[in-house]
Amino acid sequence: MIYEFVINNPSNVDRATLKRFNIVRKREDLFSIYTLTSSEYVKKIRKITKHFTFEESKLEPLPVVLPIQQPFSIDGFLFLNKTVPHKSKNIISVVTTKSFGFNHPATILVLEKLKEYNHFYYQKRVLDVGCGSGIISIYLLKSGAKKAYGIDIDPFAVNESRMNLKRNGYNKERAKLLLTDIATLKKTFPFIVANIPINVHSFISENIVSLIDIGGLLVVGGFLFSKREEILSIYRRLSVVEFDCKEDWGLIVLKK
Repeated sequence: MIYEFVINNPSNVDRATLKRFNIVRKREDLFSIYTLTSSEYVKKIRKITKHFTFEESKLEPLPVVLPIQQPFSIDGFLFLNKTVPHKSKNIISVVTTKSFGFNHPATILVLEKLKEYNHFYYQKRVLDVGCGSGIISIYLLKSGAKKAYGIDIDPFAVNESRMNLKRNGYNKERAKLLLTDIATLKKTFPFIVANIPINVHSFISENIVSLIDIGGLLVVGGFLFSKREEILSIYRRLSVVEFDCKEDWGLIVLKK
């Protein structure tokens, strides 16, 4: 069980103190501190109250699993949102709780597009920016990627990605999950997928671009198709390979 302790409107925040805790800054006025057990939660609160003042705190136990969503298939793979482990070559089992992405149109659009670029990432290292539930990393590995790196700043997402990759038979040799800011990454990749909200794209686009190999591809998803001009402006340093859309959601493939 993961617990989330939310500090709203923190005052007198000391950066050195923040580093001691597993904290994610969700907004300018909100921090989340994650713990794994109720006893750990109590210990954290005792430590935190020595350093912070706050207006509100709350404990949110995570649900076991979201209601089962409709399965779907892409490129011969059957995608299931179930807790039963599936190490079968043609089945991808992804359990989601708070993480974004199982059968959302934006996610399905990205997965369908990856099928078309299989030859580009086959037996190569790939980066999944904003890995969420891990569904994109799992698909990339099952369809031929050599090793997948997933990165997210949300401990819930990294934890779910880790569990889902393990559920599908992948260990640290094939999948490396990072709970960190993308600015900390140094190695470049020939193929990167970033299925994240448009405001996140605008914030970390320069970091993403710097991590693409010369001649490498970036698959950008998670934005409304009506915002495609804004995405083009954000990634103006890259060349457009193609646009696509599904329902109201957009996708663009870019080349460095």
